[in-house]
Amino acid sequence: MANPRSSSWIKQLGLLLAVATAWPTVAVGADAPAASKTVAALLAAAQKQLDAGNFERAAELFVEIWRMDKTTVPALYNAARSFQLAGQLDKSERLFREMLALADLDPQARAKAQTQLDAVLAKRAERRADEAASAESAGQYEAAVALWADALTLDPKRTEWLKRLGRAAHLGGKRPQALAAYDRYLKAPGLSPADRAQVEAWRGELTKTQQTASALEAADADHLAGNLESAGHRYAAVAADPAQSAETRAKAHERLGHVQRQLALRKADVAGRAESESQFGLAAELWAEAYELDPSQHDWLRRQGRALHIAGRIPAAMAAYDRYLNRAPADAAERSQVVGWRNSLVLESRPQKVTPPPMPNEPKPVALPVVTAPPTPPPSAAPKVLTVVGLVAALGGGAVWLLAETDRKKLDDRTWGRLAVGERPNLSHAEATQQAKDIALRRTIGVSATAAGGGVALLAVLAWALRSDPTPPQTVWTVLPDLEGGAAVQVRW
Repeated sequence: MANPRSSSWIKQLGLLLAVATAWPTVAVGADAPAASKTVAALLAAAQKQLDAGNFERAAELFVEIWRMDKTTVPALYNAARSFQLAGQLDKSERLFREMLALADLDPQARAKAQTQLDAVLAKRAERRADEAASAESAGQYEAAVALWADALTLDPKRTEWLKRLGRAAHLGGKRPQALAAYDRYLKAPGLSPADRAQVEAWRGELTKTQQTASALEAADADHLAGNLESAGHRYAAVAADPAQSAETRAKAHERLGHVQRQLALRKADVAGRAESESQFGLAAELWAEAYELDPSQHDWLRRQGRALHIAGRIPAAMAAYDRYLNRAPADAAERSQVVGWRNSLVLESRPQKVTPPPMPNEPKPVALPVVTAPPTPPPSAAPKVLTVVGLVAALGGGAVWLLAETDRKKLDDRTWGRLAVGERPNLSHAEATQQAKDIALRRTIGVSATAAGGGVALLAVLAWALRSDPTPPQTVWTVLPDLEGGAAVQVRW
């Protein structure tokens, strides 16, 4: 049986030979070209680390040699190769690329460096693919997408990784990236029919999901813009579509509930303003609509019932109060208030007490015809007319007498008054005599008219005052029979 210790030494020796023979011009030990003592010491130390299998430390020593002497290209190659064996692929890639960037590099050396760089990149790609698969299995699709993309950048020939990239982006909700990966994969040559059919099915599913997502995005846009009614209709349409996935319908239903709660709050705010403006009928309708949108707000039923109560719609108010009492929590502080309001409505809706109809054995009153006096004609208007005529005649006669008296005084002044002061009258005797006769006649007419008119008015007033009321009172006679067969008479004036 082989000794495990011997096998380990054989493996390390094989790795050592791989590094030592990787560059034909490299020689370690006594056959090394002439160099400074420092470089020789570093080469000896690197050889020692290689013998011990410490490839990372050996690579660091080779790098130090290269930094000290840029002519030691074999040291640069051995450093990159040692990092590759140590698993430090990033450092190995960087050193191989630095070597390939040398302008005067030997073609044979360039080919070997490129081959090793391709191997490093392939190894790095495999590592990224393993990490991407682990992230994908853990549900970390965003990280898986990034890792699959890195793996493809390192090794673009791995077509199957395109399918894995597209699926991770699909499951992670990155629709544009998933579609791009699917399209690149479907254009690749040499695909099996099964793989092509599977990717085409995934792509069709993604396209349909994208249409659904567009509907949800449109609803979200309306929601953000404050168009709650439009957003609610869109969410309801997606939630009721049986062609959508259960996850999509659930998402739409959740957002629909949020929109309905916002609409309910908006309607409740309008209902409160309507109440403040004494528009209780409108307020009751708005409270009902708000409650239908958000049934968790039981207090809105109470507000609806109160608005109906004040508006005088008693049956509807009682129904709203009953709904509140049936659905509100038992420990709600407003329950006692609602009970009081409902009891007051019961009293208001109770019919008023009226006089019951007479019992069958109770005697019914018998009404007799109304006995009234024959109608009499209305009183004559002659006294009133005579009173007015008499007063007018009396006043007219008095006015005539006053005017005649005024003219008499003027005549006296023009005749006797001028004679008294020794002047001659300005009227002749005939003119003065004629005017005196006219004045006397008018005085007589005025006194006569005054006396006659006053007498007529006085007589008319006396006749008017002494007239009697010609309308006698009306009476109603009612005969009320009693149980003993007698009768009683009720008279109402």
